[in-house]
Amino acid sequence: RGVVQAESRSGRTRAQEDSRRTALWHAIDRLPGKLRITLVLASIEGYDVRAVGALLGIPEGTVKSRLSLARQRLREMLR
Repeated sequence: RGVVQAESRSGRTRAQEDSRRTALWHAIDRLPGKLRITLVLASIEGYDVRAVGALLGIPEGTVKSRLSLARQRLREMLR
């Protein structure tokens, strides 16, 4: 019985994680292009701020502000 309960909880957890992941990607897709590409390069692809700035041809400060704004908007969308 304990194994069945653990598997059931595990299945629910996976389903919840899948649902959250899907919601996150939908929210990322709804970001304006400049915010979306900055966020994807830095937070998903793992480029540092300097590299993102070089790739996009923008100052590091702009990268930081776009990341901050993108994260803020994601938090709002996912509430």
